[in-house]
Amino acid sequence: MNRNDALRDALQHKVAFVKVNANTRDGGPLAMKYGASGVPFFVLADATGTPLASWSGYIGPKRFTEQFEKALARAR
Repeated sequence: MNRNDALRDALQHKVAFVKVNANTRDGGPLAMKYGASGVPFFVLADATGTPLASWSGYIGPKRFTEQFEKALARAR
């Protein structure tokens, strides 16, 4: 198990991970909707699709978890 798998497993009850290819017919509009500015691009959204936080670039599991927790705290 790599660190990304461990992160996914740790957050699996709090978040649904969805991978979108911005270079496809379906992924392009979604990437535009959320303002994707690079690869990888992450969006944390609530159940209605409202963005809570977003960032571009790989930030590692520790920082990803920190960003995730901050976004959840702001949403409460």
